[in-house]
Amino acid sequence: MARAVVDTSAVVGYLERGEKTLKDAMEMFSEVIIPLEVVFETVYVLEGMYGRERVEIFSWLTSLLDHPKLVYDRQVILNTLFRYRDRKNLSVVDCYVLELASEGKCELVTVDEKMMKAFAAR
Repeated sequence: MARAVVDTSAVVGYLERGEKTLKDAMEMFSEVIIPLEVVFETVYVLEGMYGRERVEIFSWLTSLLDHPKLVYDRQVILNTLFRYRDRKNLSVVDCYVLELASEGKCELVTVDEKMMKAFAAR
């Protein structure tokens, strides 16, 4: 079983410019791993460098992540992306931390008022 790991440049290139590197990898390998950190950095690049809106980023990433050869922590990443789409005042990493706290049924330790409010509202 041939596997590969992709980085942010391959994902952003595919989503933003239609480059074929990621598509070729999905055809060539039986599994293509997208690390959580790459998903986060992709959000950061698409939002910060390309000025893409959250709804568009959410749509692009969830469509991409639907590919059967992509390997990632499905529940955590998708739930994080839903939070990111719906909570305009929180970063994607904040949304991930909230997801971990909710999934793990544990308390959140923070001094960030936005995070406290979001955690209480879950």
